[in-house]
Amino acid sequence: MDGSFYNAFESMNESFKLLEDSISAAGVNSDEVKYVTIGFNADAHNWFLDDQNKYEWDGPKTQFEIDGLIEFYEKLIADHPLLELIEDPMASVDVEGYKKFIEKVKTDHKHINIVIS
Repeated sequence: MDGSFYNAFESMNESFKLLEDSISAAGVNSDEVKYVTIGFNADAHNWFLDDQNKYEWDGPKTQFEIDGLIEFYEKLIADHPLLELIEDPMASVDVEGYKKFIEKVKTDHKHINIVIS
């Protein structure tokens, strides 16, 4: 079963914390088995600046090049162990970004699933 959640908080970390606390309070996961995990739709094509080949995450104050965005995702993965799925992590036109991110996940984060829609 899956579900969805709309981010009504100031930051992704606040949303992750709410979900993680809720999952923990439900007591459904154990050290051995994770029955409930977290995934999110990054929807990166909607915040990709074609002319600059950058991602504008939170307005002009937070722009990432490919490697910076991958580092951002890696921090999310490290900080949130229940995170297991990232949908559309790169813009559909960013073939190089997808190649780099997929290789990174295959090498360092094998529990992460990437969905491209």
